Amino acid sequence: MLPLIDLGYSSATLFKFSASAVIFDLDGTLTNSTPVSTPPLSPDDTPPRSRRSSVSSVSFIRRRRSSFAINLQRKLFELSLDGPVRICYEEFEEDLKNARANCPIHLQPGAMALVESLVTECDRRYAVMTAGTAEYASNCITRAEIPIPQVIVTNEDQSPADTEPMVLAAQKIGFPLSECAVFVNTPSQVCAALASGAAKVVAVCSSHDRAELEKYHPHYVVDTLEAVQCSFSAESDGLRFAVLIPGNPSGFPHMSLEEAYGRAIC
Repeated sequence: MLPLIDLGYSSATLFKFSASAVIFDLDGTLTNSTPVSTPPLSPDDTPPRSRRSSVSSVSFIRRRRSSFAINLQRKLFELSLDGPVRICYEEFEEDLKNARANCPIHLQPGAMALVESLVTECDRRYAVMTAGTAEYASNCITRAEIPIPQVIVTNEDQSPADTEPMVLAAQKIGFPLSECAVFVNTPSQVCAALASGAAKVVAVCSSHDRAELEKYHPHYVVDTLEAVQCSFSAESDGLRFAVLIPGNPSGFPHMSLEEAYGRAIC
């Protein structure tokens, strides 16, 4: 049995569900990196210094495009540059790469305990997806010191156009997405996971508040990953989850309490 989760809520509901594997968005859901400067070239070819962004904030500009399209766009842009402009662009790319490699990486609350519960001596039932490169993902995972996932999907992975990274991750981990739980932290990721047929979608309030995420009807919205526990099920050879949501069952009209085993805790 999973132990009762105690997060100090005055009232809460404990939900339980099962899945074959888990897919996490990396930056913003498992980890959090300090924003780095990512200014585009301005019309006068001088990179402005005022705009700041993070890997997670640009993820949905790039996520729905294949790596072929990204590389083609980059090559066409580079061919349009010459002389001082090309030098400026190359220096900026190098500075950005170094900044991302060296920015502080922090684990989200509850991330380590949850990931460690998905790893055994002979099995790793989780994958991560990121809009960053394979080098960025490897650097982030290594510095965060979380167990290496079975699958890592980055913007360098070749996939058919408009294929969601979570679909590709599920294919690589060996389970249909309809048997996977997907953990994300933005409305657009919630929509993508639901539209792609994920078994359960858990939205984490790391970058958006609960009210905003609930508008898109994920199966569960948690304040942090501390509200989620997982264990291996010997009977089903799958994963069992317990999720603690503040409030009483009447506050979750979009959830099937019979299916989710909702239980009020006062």
